Amino acid sequence: MKLVGICRVFKLEEVSEKCAKGQVYFSTKRGEDENGNTQFETSFINARIVGKAKKQLDELAEVMDVEKLKIDITESSFKSVSYQDKQKQWKTYSEVVIFDFDIKKEVKDEPKPSKKQ
Repeated sequence: MKLVGICRVFKLEEVSEKCAKGQVYFSTKRGEDENGNTQFETSFINARIVGKAKKQLDELAEVMDVEKLKIDITESSFKSVSYQDKQKQWKTYSEVVIFDFDIKKEVKDEPKPSKKQ
């Protein structure tokens, strides 16, 4: 299964030179309430950023703060990961593996200063 579209990345940490992990979140408009206020549903998904996407993220991190960076995922896969915990119970979580993404032109033109200095 593939996941494409605009989301934000956060809680990023480097796993290796070629991989970072964190989460992505996105909001989906669900309509309006009885007062006419727009209702949104927000989803949070575990993410791994690998390959070309990781290289691009590293390059961006040198010139700007990438926490909560809005990206447009163009190539990814969505999967369920199962493992056994210390009590021998099976646990499952969902994860999106991001291979490539684009960022909006205005973000590229006006980067925010990096907090890492």
